Amino acid sequence: KETVPEVNGFEKRQPIPVTLGTAYDQWCLSRIAAALNKKDESEYYLKCSYNYRNVFNPQTSFFHPKDKNGNFIEPFDYRFSGGIGARDYYAENNGWTYRWDVQHNIGDLVNLMGGAEKFSENLDQTFSEWLGRNKYEFYAQLPDQTGNVGQFSMANEPSLHIPYLYNYAGKPWKTQKRIRDLVHQWFRNDVMGVPGDEDGGGLSSFVVFSMMGFYPVTPGSPSYNIGSPFFNEIK
Repeated sequence: KETVPEVNGFEKRQPIPVTLGTAYDQWCLSRIAAALNKKDESEYYLKCSYNYRNVFNPQTSFFHPKDKNGNFIEPFDYRFSGGIGARDYYAENNGWTYRWDVQHNIGDLVNLMGGAEKFSENLDQTFSEWLGRNKYEFYAQLPDQTGNVGQFSMANEPSLHIPYLYNYAGKPWKTQKRIRDLVHQWFRNDVMGVPGDEDGGGLSSFVVFSMMGFYPVTPGSPSYNIGSPFFNEIK
């Protein structure tokens, strides 16, 4: 039970996305400090950017919340623990989404999961793992985690980079096929053409980037992942 009055009663603590998001922010700060030739600050924030490791459970290869004594909370269900929107531990999406939320250091995440082949298998499972309940019960608890392909949610921003992660496992053809399938399935030219909350252009940006054939998996890095372009030429 929450004991700190400043914690919002609905949004809760969301410890995993806060930890992962802060690690990414600190990586960004390290890049800014490096550009300003502030070596000490850059090294400090770069070290902090690895703090996601503190909540990685090597037994399950998920980011797993801990209790006040620093132990992983058990028993635990990566689909449904955390109440409405999984907010006690995650945020709008469940543990299957936040399993991949280390956009600034995917290479390290590959290693944490046991290498490229296991990383690829875990991605495959994300797209095939069943909801765990009938869809009415699932969406009653996780109403924002829509546009599902397995546990993957096409309708919420923390998921948008996930199809591109096969590139980091040396299997770009899986990224290419998955992107094609997702765009055709969830962004049709009809009344069902947007699978969730547009959130100021988030979903449309995914479509535009993906149809052009590249995507910024790591915002803040001047690099893009190659996908599967839908056009021969773009002007």
